[in-house]
Amino acid sequence: IWKCRNEFLKKNKNSGNFSVDSLSDDTAIANHLADNFKKASTPNSSCKHETFKKLLFDTKKTYTKENQNSANTNSCYISVQAVDNAISSIQCNKSSGFESLAIEHNKYCNPSIVVILFTLFNIMLYIGKFCDSFGIGVASPVNKFKGLKKSVAADDFSAITVNPIISKIFEHCIADYMHFKSN
Repeated sequence: IWKCRNEFLKKNKNSGNFSVDSLSDDTAIANHLADNFKKASTPNSSCKHETFKKLLFDTKKTYTKENQNSANTNSCYISVQAVDNAISSIQCNKSSGFESLAIEHNKYCNPSIVVILFTLFNIMLYIGKFCDSFGIGVASPVNKFKGLKKSVAADDFSAITVNPIISKIFEHCIADYMHFKSN
């Protein structure tokens, strides 16, 4: 959106009075939108949030203990083919995440990346720990309105989050696995 805004301002010299909630400084607007998006993704009730978080972790502990105690675990396993299919299925020319890796880096690099990701994903599934960076995303404001406005509110924008490409590949592998298991 900032590229679009800057291009608009270059073409229309008279439109320098652009404001979001009566803020006109780019840094102030960016910080205001970031605060607004943060509020939108914060739980309404911290008490309920903690209750659900505890329930999630307790369930995970029980699930892990059950898998360790049973001789025949039916745990998730991602194949090399699933990783290759996931990489192939993601369209090119998508935005890169905070790590500046695009899907093209994985599609056109040495094929050993498939085996490396296969190993990484299965280790993560086996030990039940995942990279913290999988949860980091780059949020960008996208306007909800059509046309041009000189004065808008923070609620006139939605946040679109771009996740790291490796987590996207992992997500595709898990989705394929879940689809396979359900059939």
